[in-house]
Amino acid sequence: MAQAERSSFLSPVCFTASFVEVFFYGYGIAVGAAIRYRFCQDLVMSCNAVAGGFIVGHAIHRGFNLNKSDMMVGVIDALINDCLASVLIPTFITYTVCGSTRECLRNTAGVPKGIYKWAPLTLGLCLLPIIMAPIDRGVCWFMNETVRTLY
Repeated sequence: MAQAERSSFLSPVCFTASFVEVFFYGYGIAVGAAIRYRFCQDLVMSCNAVAGGFIVGHAIHRGFNLNKSDMMVGVIDALINDCLASVLIPTFITYTVCGSTRECLRNTAGVPKGIYKWAPLTLGLCLLPIIMAPIDRGVCWFMNETVRTLY
């Protein structure tokens, strides 16, 4: 692949809607990890389904926007990138923060029941917009330095 084609191949694909940036749907599993102690399992599974649908849809979209020789590489690249940047890392961080907050509040005497119930959820959901950009930049750097050097 020529250098100009390679740089255009590695540039992010605009996968946005008119009002909501569609990339936020990929964080559904992290949202599910935050709400798992407060809401029913059906809602958590719905968040997981939305995130899974986004990841598969984005990979297919990415593949169809490339020429036939680069289609499979684009699909696999999008799958690896989205699995790391939208699922594994944010979900691990959210799950760890919510669990440790819940455990700290449980071990602290005199914490009101409302704080115990809602503080981990609120902290986990408020943390997501803060960690999105650094995770995306870090995963992009990681992919450029490791996986994308193979093709």
